[in-house]
Amino acid sequence: MVRINLLPLDEQRPDIPYARVAIFFVAVFMVLAGCIYVAEELSLMMLRSEQATVQARYEELVLVRQAMETAGGKQKRIDAKQMLVKSVEKSRNGLYNLLPRVAVLFTDKVWLNETRVNKENSHLITLLGEAVDYTELAALVSRLEADPLFSSVLLKSTEGDTKTGTLKFVVDLKLKEM
Repeated sequence: MVRINLLPLDEQRPDIPYARVAIFFVAVFMVLAGCIYVAEELSLMMLRSEQATVQARYEELVLVRQAMETAGGKQKRIDAKQMLVKSVEKSRNGLYNLLPRVAVLFTDKVWLNETRVNKENSHLITLLGEAVDYTELAALVSRLEADPLFSSVLLKSTEGDTKTGTLKFVVDLKLKEM
């Protein structure tokens, strides 16, 4: 059936092609949806690429972390060895090494009988011994004063021993601070 509109043009209802308008909007919607889809796919593709890069970097860092843990263990062993070395070096400068150094200063005519270390101050040392005469004792005191290990040398007392014919002496030493 054909419809004929006999109304004047001013009063006629406009003839809108609803089908074409609907097709136009559907086409615009499809184009927009396609653009959004493509944009999202590109974004996902970039994220997957970044994820693969980060995963590869993480695997490298796992190896580095394992190496650091191994190095940490080695560092602990090195630190323990350094502490041992420090304690050995400290003991080298201790009182046990004092006797060989003092023994070199004694001669055949001066003998060391006893060494005492002050309990309150380990830098104070008392030497007890015997000498043939005052000259040898004075020479020993001079050698002790010349030694850079001692900051103070004091001949505390002397006493003649009539049985052996020697002089018993007491010398106080003060070690220099290290």
